[in-house]
Amino acid sequence: MQLNIEHTTARKFVITDRLCVSCGEAPTIGRAVRCQPCRRNRARAAKQAAQILYRKRHPERVKASQCAYFATPAGRAYKRRKHREYQADNREKKNAHNRVYRLRHPERAKASNAKWRARHKPRRQALAPVVAWQTGGNVDLAAINAAVPRGIPGREDICQSLALGMLEGTITRDTLAAHVRKQGAAFRRDNFEGRGFAVSLSEPRHDGRSWDDILADDTGRAWV
Repeated sequence: MQLNIEHTTARKFVITDRLCVSCGEAPTIGRAVRCQPCRRNRARAAKQAAQILYRKRHPERVKASQCAYFATPAGRAYKRRKHREYQADNREKKNAHNRVYRLRHPERAKASNAKWRARHKPRRQALAPVVAWQTGGNVDLAAINAAVPRGIPGREDICQSLALGMLEGTITRDTLAAHVRKQGAAFRRDNFEGRGFAVSLSEPRHDGRSWDDILADDTGRAWV
């Protein structure tokens, strides 16, 4: 029994009734003794064997070619992808091991978790970069921290000035917003020029003195 199949390349392939000598299930094509899947598998296995033999005979060449490949963007992307796959595989193995351990030894797992939580207690973050004091559960400190924007230049000095003012009684929580703007403008005027992008030593401060004058008084010599 023979069957002719016409392809777009005008070539004729004849599927015979002979079965593949490797798998013994699929029919062969033409004069071949193996089916196409088995032929592909044998070619792939032969190529892998040749690559393994080449690596054993020429390790220096293989290492040099790998270094040259990993220096390219495609090689770096390949290394990153393999590293992510390796991390995911290890994470999955570790999670599976932990699940099995918790099922087999629930008391030990509970004790180890308690020890880990005791060693890794979350640190209490300071509400503001100022000297902390106990005033009604740090309500004033929280108010200062919320009122002063984060990331502005001199936030520590502004918070310190506001805290001292609240301790002295000159600043209250109702007038805190106005004093924040006032303290921020005073700090910028005393320490910065050019809208905060340049530091000036000769620019007069609010009291009429510059940083050059202050440094001259402190060192006892002309600073300029």
